[in-house]
Amino acid sequence: MRRHYMPAGPLVLAAMIAAAVAAPARAGEGFGFFTKKSAKVNRVSPPAVFLTANRLAVKVSSGDTANAGLAQRFQAQLESELISRDHRFVADAGHPEVLIDVRVLQNRGGERWENRQELATRKVGTDAKGKDKYESYPVEVRYKIVSHSLRAAYKVSNVARGTSLDADSLAADFEQAFREGEGAPEAAQLETGAVDDLVNRIARRLTAAKEEMEVLLPQGSLESLAPLATAGLWNRYLEALEKRQPLAKPTDDAYRQYALGTAYEALGYAAEDPDATLRYLEKADSYYSGALDANPQEKYFSQPYKGILSSRVFPPPFERVQAALVGYRRLKDFKDGLGGAQAHAQAQASESGGDKSLQGAAGGGEGRMNNAAVIRMVQAGLGQDIVLQAIASAPHCDFDISANGLIALSEAKVGAPVIRRIQEVASGRKASHRPDAKRKPAKPAPAVGKESGS
Repeated sequence: MRRHYMPAGPLVLAAMIAAAVAAPARAGEGFGFFTKKSAKVNRVSPPAVFLTANRLAVKVSSGDTANAGLAQRFQAQLESELISRDHRFVADAGHPEVLIDVRVLQNRGGERWENRQELATRKVGTDAKGKDKYESYPVEVRYKIVSHSLRAAYKVSNVARGTSLDADSLAADFEQAFREGEGAPEAAQLETGAVDDLVNRIARRLTAAKEEMEVLLPQGSLESLAPLATAGLWNRYLEALEKRQPLAKPTDDAYRQYALGTAYEALGYAAEDPDATLRYLEKADSYYSGALDANPQEKYFSQPYKGILSSRVFPPPFERVQAALVGYRRLKDFKDGLGGAQAHAQAQASESGGDKSLQGAAGGGEGRMNNAAVIRMVQAGLGQDIVLQAIASAPHCDFDISANGLIALSEAKVGAPVIRRIQEVASGRKASHRPDAKRKPAKPAPAVGKESGS
């Protein structure tokens, strides 16, 4: 019998495409071939500079009277931004603990027109086959060049101690050409944008940064759990994942480990206690690392990826959580150095049985910083910047800067910058010989560069 073969019709082609799409899902775990799923996570990063004081004053000035209005707007906006980002802060221009002093160095804008040579195309006829023929020819086009530059320097100081906590120079520069002037912004728009930029950069230094990001969710055998993550129920997502047995193939189980890392990372940012955040992020780091080791071929474990709900590009999970760990470990070091230094000093003073060099600060008072506290911090491995922060933040300091005191600091491997700072503080506020004598007010000490506490 003669058989007749029909060409593949639309239904056959549709079935073939469906089979091709379904194949990756049957092949194993993953993020999906065509359709991916994601969940939102509110990421919180610690500030670069830790302020323990609450009462702030913002002062913005300019040497050019033409910028008086801009300086006033800059000041109000920065104050508002800091308070909205960290609700601990209150504006107190009369009795501030921390002063943010900003000086506008330059506010300059301009525009100009210039002619540029470009090539245009025009039809010049048809060829032998009847197709259109084109040629290029030069044309002169007018462009509007718009520019603006805002430059400022700022300094953050502890008012009571006269110490510098942070300082830097900032610039917001803009220059762009607009063909025939179409879409060119006005000078006021550029000035507003520049102020917004500098205010945001200063505020990010002094307050925690918050951003909404997307995390990709594994599908395959874990797809049924995705609604918990998309609903923000990260505790339940984590519990469900922990009940799952590891998959037989390490490359497949890598997605379960990745999902565990995602849950721990989300819970870490949501924790109110920085110590809890650090513990969660360390777990996330461990699971992300395990996923990457088990399946190094999965690009979404190690490469930046584009969001599904937005067009933003997000850093790879392993790098993202590593960066967060650096910030939160710095925060923990600062808190430990600040809160533990006094306790160490008190314990050391008690053990000394009355040794003046160890008790120096006390007379029983809390929160005082002395040589023993500094030595304890250095021996505990705290960094030089953390020690300087603790000195700057201590409400009372009684340092022994006699020859014996300085020798003891040097033998304990206390760095020269810290010893110089101790001498500066001690020379401004020396301990009285009489217990009931009033202390003289401290003289402002010279700035020692950037510190990270108040």
